[in-house]
This record gives sequence, structure tokens and C-alpha cells, in this order.
Amino acid sequence: MRVSVNRNDEGYISDPGNYKVFLDGKELESCVMADEEKGEAEVYKKDKNGDYFVEGYAVIATEIVYGEIEIRKTK
Repeated sequence: MRVSVNRNDEGYISDPGNYKVFLDGKELESCVMADEEKGEAEVYKKDKNGDYFVEGYAVIATEIVYGEIEIRKTK
């Protein structure tokens, strides 16, 4: 299964609040895309202090993380 908040992505979902994504059993925060088959997820990147990279009001940086991805529909 693949889910994404990007309208141009094949896994686009209009209700991202109804899903939880886990990487190696740990829930991911601020996930924008997850793909169980590829074992990857795109998340907003944080700096060494745990803050998001922000410019104005927009989070500007993402990173790809790899491992065992599990997507759970919650509603």
C-alpha cells in the first residue's frame, strides 16, 4: 500500500488524518508519503534541536527514511 498527501502522487489520499504510518514499529510524525512495498517514507526533516526546517509559515525540507513500513487505516 502507498499513501501520500501530494495530489500528483499515485498514492494520494484526501483524508490523511485517517492513517498512521510506522517505521520499524515506531509511529512516524509528519509523514507526507509512505510506501510499504518499497520500505520508504518521506517525512518533514528536523534539525538537531528537533525543530522543523521552516521558512515563513511553510516547512521546507523533507527526507526519505527506510525500513519496515506499516500503514494502518484508523477510521
